[in-house]
Amino acid sequence: MLGSLIIVDSKGAPVFVGQRTQMSQWVPIEAETERYLYSLLDSLRQQLWGFHGRLGSFRGEFAYGFVAREGSRFLFLSAVELDQLGDSLSQFIERVEALYMRETLNPLGGCVGISRNHIFMDELSSIIDTCFTSRP
Repeated sequence: MLGSLIIVDSKGAPVFVGQRTQMSQWVPIEAETERYLYSLLDSLRQQLWGFHGRLGSFRGEFAYGFVAREGSRFLFLSAVELDQLGDSLSQFIERVEALYMRETLNPLGGCVGISRNHIFMDELSSIIDTCFTSRP
């Protein structure tokens, strides 16, 4: 699995859980894998609670989640309210995916540390804001 995407509503219920295929498409994940990924949400929320404070475009406690996977490591990247994205959701996913692939994969494999991601978050916030302001 090249990447995992979990979208949850404002109450934390999963709306879509998918994975990135070799053909660079997002497809729904098998039920067993979905349960496993969803089980990570509570621990991610606890472990990265302090990290949430550095998200300039964080809206809601846990409304939109992007969980990237490299090897056995998972990284929570951003959260915005799902209903605020509207028709821009697919564009948002594509742009975040491209940014994730460029910024978080290092030559040695695995994810870069969270300490580096303030740069990533600045650009991600810009993507989120663009999606909001470009809506008709």
